[in-house]
Amino acid sequence: MQSSCVRCPVGYACRMVYNLALDEARKRSYEKLNMTPVDGMDSIPAPSVSALDCLVSTETLWEVLNSLNTLPKRTQDAFVRHRVDGIPQKDIAEELGVSRTLVNFMIKDAHRACQRTLRAA
Repeated sequence: MQSSCVRCPVGYACRMVYNLALDEARKRSYEKLNMTPVDGMDSIPAPSVSALDCLVSTETLWEVLNSLNTLPKRTQDAFVRHRVDGIPQKDIAEELGVSRTLVNFMIKDAHRACQRTLRAA
């Protein structure tokens, strides 16, 4: 590994060029898969939201929120703080004074409750 250390400028430069080429190849691959060329824009359907779609979505959301309300308060809080607020599970565990494993199970339980509600809808 002597050729890739900072003390060997040629090896270091070669490694930098290799990493930059790899990054560029990954970027092009990503863009090829996920980007639509401008001439293909006509084939993309415009989003249309009807009043019925809004009503169904709102009712479904209320059903999911009601299913969360059937869970223990601590489970609700852990789920919302992790999935909505983006707080790491380890921080939630510290704040609640419980293990990370328990927080993980609480979040899974809340997720399952939401899934059951959505399947029933």
